[in-house]
Amino acid sequence: HFDPIVQIVLKDQILASPFQKKLTVVTWHVDGRCKGKLETEKEYRIIDEILAKHNIDVACVEGVRYESHEISTNHYQWWYSVPNNNVLSVAFLINKQSRITLTNFHSQLNGLISADVFMHQKCIKLIGCHYSSNHTLYSQTTVALTQLLKSVSELSQIILFGMSDEIDDLVQVQKEVVAADKISKLKSVFLKNVACDFNL
Repeated sequence: HFDPIVQIVLKDQILASPFQKKLTVVTWHVDGRCKGKLETEKEYRIIDEILAKHNIDVACVEGVRYESHEISTNHYQWWYSVPNNNVLSVAFLINKQSRITLTNFHSQLNGLISADVFMHQKCIKLIGCHYSSNHTLYSQTTVALTQLLKSVSELSQIILFGMSDEIDDLVQVQKEVVAADKISKLKSVFLKNVACDFNL
């Protein structure tokens, strides 16, 4: 579930308001209960329609099972971690109507992905994270996420997507990433069950 009514507007001080462009992003954890191919494809279509209804440009969807290497629905192109129908995974969805270019996509683990998005001559680093209940995968995700955050340039703008208290704790340690409710300037933002409009 995500709440598209809760919005955080982050302004870039370089551009005056009339010239700012919006980027609407959301993180969303679905239940991941669909197992059969037809059920899973129906779930993809439902996710697509709901995100399109709310005019979401970029979404990070957690808790979905992926069976193939390529997914494209009516409104979104999907970029996701290694397909494994036995493991809940994470994906970035980019609205096909937006003028967003996604590059440098990397699947670190089943539950950790990263990419760069370009929009209106700005580059933003996306990091999507899903914590597994499996203790081994949980530890691997924590280590990999910490390393990934440290590898990103201090000058980079980061959006860290996730629905986990563990990510929240890690964010407090990583000064480069600031919790969304404490943000004042556009540098980095941690998204947890909120939709955000970015003025670029």
